[in-house]
Amino acid sequence: MVVVFYDLETTSLRKDSEIIAIGAVTPRGCEFDEYIKPTIDVHPRATEKNGLRLCRDRNALVNANNGKIIPSSDRATGLLKFINHLKKVSTNGENEIILVSHKAFHHNSQGNFFSCWQVAHNNFQFDSIVLENNLKELGTSLSGLDIKMADSIDVMVQLQKTKGFSH
Repeated sequence: MVVVFYDLETTSLRKDSEIIAIGAVTPRGCEFDEYIKPTIDVHPRATEKNGLRLCRDRNALVNANNGKIIPSSDRATGLLKFINHLKKVSTNGENEIILVSHKAFHHNSQGNFFSCWQVAHNNFQFDSIVLENNLKELGTSLSGLDIKMADSIDVMVQLQKTKGFSH
C-alpha cells in the first residue's frame, strides 16, 4: 500500500470548479506538482486562497501577486499526468494507493470501493468530488487504479481519540 497526500487548487470554491493545480507527495518523497490552465475565470475568492488567476489577454495562468506567467498544461494533459503519476507510484511494488486529502469520497459513482487510498484535507466534501468531476468531463476516471480515498480530518479525529492528541 502506498499513501499519496494530495491537494487541489481550483477556479472557485464550488464542487463544479476546474482544477488549476494539483500537488501530491508520498511519505517516501515521490512528488507531483502540476499547474493547469483553466478554461474559465478564477473566482476572486478562490484567487484570495490560492494566489492564481487567469489572465485572458495573455491566455495564461498567472501569479495574482506579481502577474508572472505560471507554466501550465491544458486540462487533459495535466490530469493525465496526475493519473500517470499515480500509476507510477503504484507500480513500485505497491498496488494499493490511498489518496489522502482533507475530506474525500470512499467509492466511485457505481458504488464500487477503490483499493487505493487518497488522502487530502477536505477530501470527502470537496477535493475528491472536484477531481472526479474534472476527470469525468474529460471522459476518464481513476477506475483503472486500486484507489481508496481518505480524509486527513478523519485521520486527525481518530488520532485525537486513540492517542489523546488535541489541537
